Amino acid sequence: MTRDSAGLETWIYDKLRTEVSSESSSIGGGLLGGGLVGQGVLGGAVTASSNTANQIRSQKTLTVILKFKNQSLTDFSYNSTSF
Repeated sequence: MTRDSAGLETWIYDKLRTEVSSESSSIGGGLLGGGLVGQGVLGGAVTASSNTANQIRSQKTLTVILKFKNQSLTDFSYNSTSF
C-alpha cells in the first residue's frame, strides 16, 4: 500500500505464473537388412527409435491497481501479459 501524487491510497497486486509443458516426438524407426516378425527380429533387421521431450515454458503476469479515497474505491486498472 502507498499513496499516489494526489494523495489517494493505492494498493498494487502483482502475480507471476510460470507454466511448463512438454511436447514429445519420435525420431527414427528405420529398418535395415531384413524384416520383422511379430515382436522379434528376423534376418539381422535393426530398428532404431528415440523419444525426445521438449519443454515449453511460458510466463503470465497480472498487475491490479486499486485507488481509494475515504475508504471508497475510486479507480482501478489492470494489465496482463503473456510471454
